[in-house]
Amino acid sequence: MSDFNELFFINNKPTPLLYAYMKIMVKSVSLGEARMTCRVLLQYANAQGFLKEMLLWFGWEEIESTPPATFIFRGNSSFTRLLCYYMEEELQDFLKKTVGKLVTDMITEIELNFDPSSLHDKTNENLLFENLDVVCVVLNKFASLIVDNLSLIPIKFSGIIRDLMAKIKRKDSDIETRYTTFKTIFFLRFLFPALNHAEKYIPSELRCDLIQVKEQIPQIVRFGQIVVNGKESDDQLSKYILKACGPLSKAVETVFNYFCSFSSHRPKELSGINFKEQQLLTTEILSFIKPFLSQFKEHLEESGNNELFRKLFDLIKRGKTPQKPTLELEPLEYSTKKLHKYLMKRIEELKIENDYYSTRIKEFHNDIKIMRFIIEKVSQKKECLK
Repeated sequence: MSDFNELFFINNKPTPLLYAYMKIMVKSVSLGEARMTCRVLLQYANAQGFLKEMLLWFGWEEIESTPPATFIFRGNSSFTRLLCYYMEEELQDFLKKTVGKLVTDMITEIELNFDPSSLHDKTNENLLFENLDVVCVVLNKFASLIVDNLSLIPIKFSGIIRDLMAKIKRKDSDIETRYTTFKTIFFLRFLFPALNHAEKYIPSELRCDLIQVKEQIPQIVRFGQIVVNGKESDDQLSKYILKACGPLSKAVETVFNYFCSFSSHRPKELSGINFKEQQLLTTEILSFIKPFLSQFKEHLEESGNNELFRKLFDLIKRGKTPQKPTLELEPLEYSTKKLHKYLMKRIEELKIENDYYSTRIKEFHNDIKIMRFIIEKVSQKKECLK
């Protein structure tokens, strides 16, 4: 097992080395550092062809370990960090067409502007609700942009969310658990934080004008979270915003149903295997691990994986020697096997899909025959009644 990829992920399961990476280089570092370590891990996993399996494995583990009556994916675990960064990178086009478009319109359309300070001033209710109405218009516009651009969400990401929701269903059949978890993942931990960093998604020529609406965006997020959570309170503002933002509530439900109804008979998610990038990304991830080597040594030896650390150490050391070509060939051989396995599995899936559609066609033919028979009998009965 000299290949680094096999030290990381084998037989569709993470190895102790990958668990160590998640703990040391994703969970235990700053958010800024985590962005870099998550990026290189995701790119490496995608090029090697185990990205989806990796995300689902860690997601399933967190679902299983979450106690009953506790919100899933609400904590700051290594998996939620990895998932949120993956979503941010994978859904760039979607974010530009939703978050970017919304904030661009707020900058360029004066009727979408409001006074954020008035939303804290309850002494002037007319002014407060006048500005709150604008907030509702903005949120409902956001809802429309989200629904209209669902087609920009990549198939692979849709498949991951679908499978996570299915896992939650197996643990807890109450649809409310899945719905709450989905809202946490997609809206509370992804879309609204993206809205707070809208400068990433608006045209570069408008970034200087972002200051015009900078104080308004946190209020959009604040009231948007109220609508997404959907829980009424004694607060009059909350009651008003929930009633006035029906389109956003409907959009949340629409997006949830879109992911949950993502059929296994639609085109499968791509494997992502990329031979050209594998060596470069292997070298990069090893260079990221190197400064943390002492922590890996401590973690792996404590868990009884001394041999695994020795192999990791040898790979990092070998990367600086003339033996480096060995590091190039073995991942290529593994990835070839991985691609072959993926394609064979895809052939089996296509056979199943073909059988499914063949059965459905036969059912439709039978239905047509039955309907023709019924129509013929009705026609005969009408003739008799004449």
